[in-house]
Amino acid sequence: MEEYQIEPETKEIENKITETLIIDQNEKKFKLELVIKGEMIFFNLYEEGKINNKYYSQKLSLREIKNKHQIFCVFNSCQEFLDYIKASFDNKKLSIKITNESLSILMNIEYLFKQQIIEIPLEEKKMNIEDFSNDIIKEISFLKDKIISLEENIEKMKYNFEEKMNNQNKEINNLKEENNKLKDEIKCIKNDFYGVTENFIINSNILKSNEYKMISLAINKRINKKIKEIKKIYQATKDGGDPCYFHSKCDKINNTLVLIHSEGNNRFGGFTSNFWESTKDEVFKDDKNAFVFSLDENKIYPYKNDGKAIRCFKNYGPYFGSGPLIGIRGNPFKDENLRTFRDGTSYDINNDFLNKNATDNVVDYEVFQIIFE
Repeated sequence: MEEYQIEPETKEIENKITETLIIDQNEKKFKLELVIKGEMIFFNLYEEGKINNKYYSQKLSLREIKNKHQIFCVFNSCQEFLDYIKASFDNKKLSIKITNESLSILMNIEYLFKQQIIEIPLEEKKMNIEDFSNDIIKEISFLKDKIISLEENIEKMKYNFEEKMNNQNKEINNLKEENNKLKDEIKCIKNDFYGVTENFIINSNILKSNEYKMISLAINKRINKKIKEIKKIYQATKDGGDPCYFHSKCDKINNTLVLIHSEGNNRFGGFTSNFWESTKDEVFKDDKNAFVFSLDENKIYPYKNDGKAIRCFKNYGPYFGSGPLIGIRGNPFKDENLRTFRDGTSYDINNDFLNKNATDNVVDYEVFQIIFE
């Protein structure tokens, strides 16, 4: 037998007495209304929690109850019978019989020391809107209020969420602005220290880090592109001093920077956007972007556009200019001297380039490829 619960709700209005019993059975909840009007008792059964267009009912008089079931002949009023039904419910002797076609109320009673089942069949009834009980109407009203309250809470949560997201977006935007300002400040600091590119620290044994600003500004003045990378492609003391090693590493490569260190402790070099070649005969090449420089004097010497910016030959290393010039002949570590400018034939130089030292031997020289974005 299932467990049942009574909702203690008894009321009397104009000789009308109503008792409501809540029955949990087969995972369903039923509400049994017992209504007394005079000598008549009404059994109304509803499926709890659902608003249906039908319910089950039976109407019996006290006389009919006594005639059909002699067991109940001892009752003198419907109220006594109602009290007996409540007692049966309290003792878990009241249940609902469910079939495919009908519903019945079953009462398990003890009579003459025997257990007997009294069945009260219920008929299916159609329900009109005015027949809805007050508790169902109250439930609908309660659900409506609950829905309104949930909607209000959702709106509050939505507003709070949007406000929180807006505040977070403002914080993110402020952080982005601060980050951009820091990037700009860092970039300015780098530019002030190194020049106009972010890649000014060169892997060089000749050039000092703070000396590249002069060279980078000169390159950017001639080639209006941002320097992406500075790549060392040749070093005489490591790769070999013979011109063939220089040409194997540096030929056919545009935008090269040459750095030279001499025994007289002079540091100088040149830049060309043209490329070197290992030619059979001496070949001059023009290059409006070329220039030479002295690191010790911190000076740039621009090209005069005489068509002889660089000089290519298989027996030469890097050469800048014609006549008196700056360049490497043969293997500078053996028997050839370093060639240096003495006047401004191809480049705008009006004094001795290397402290009037016409000849000077090479300690080392390096070649770098300038790669632009």
